[in-house]
Amino acid sequence: MNSWSSELEIVGFNGRPLVECGRALPVARRKADRKHCVIDLTNGPENLQWYPQEVADGFANEQRWTLFGSPVNLLKNCFDETQSRVQQPMVVYTNQKLLDNTDRQFLPEMWNKEYLIWKKLTNSQDDFQTTCGTSSCIETLMNDWADGLLKRFDAMLRLGRDSDYLLRVADFALCAAIDRPVRWEVYLRYSLAQKPDKVERTFNTLIGREFKGVTWEAFIESRHKLSDVLLSG
Repeated sequence: MNSWSSELEIVGFNGRPLVECGRALPVARRKADRKHCVIDLTNGPENLQWYPQEVADGFANEQRWTLFGSPVNLLKNCFDETQSRVQQPMVVYTNQKLLDNTDRQFLPEMWNKEYLIWKKLTNSQDDFQTTCGTSSCIETLMNDWADGLLKRFDAMLRLGRDSDYLLRVADFALCAAIDRPVRWEVYLRYSLAQKPDKVERTFNTLIGREFKGVTWEAFIESRHKLSDVLLSG
């Protein structure tokens, strides 16, 4: 484990981008033998599964893995001072459509005291950019994007923007939001942008399943309170 920071490089992530932003486990390559693995430390680093180059190429061709244009070194932030303990690294990706609506014009080069190296994805038509950091760093970054999108939603609602636009901003925010309190705020706003006859279906299929124990009546009460606050100014 002590040699991880020098022997591994991040070459992509598990899966492929299906929405405007998201997070995924990184794909690493061992420099010595060019074997690849998905870094998932749930069961400890000794239980990672390694694949030869030809298998890795197959996964990329099948879009099971998404590769960067060029690799980045495994970040030092993933290790403690003695390199005896590894933190879970995580990849985040986003495109400019989402960033334009967060009022964040630039991708940060540092976040939570971690240096972030942004890469463009190969073969991407939507101008996706991606970086790798510790899972805690990536979560706070995505929640910050969600917070910016919530502010955009509130401002545009007060200005009377159409429901299609508001739903799109709320969709972006659902892609970005990680923490449960943030996701709750996003769902409330998503329902405000919907036509009344679709709200209950959204609660039954999405909100109620994610927030078990919240009743329809409690949700509607929270929704009315938020509507009063947003539209009273």
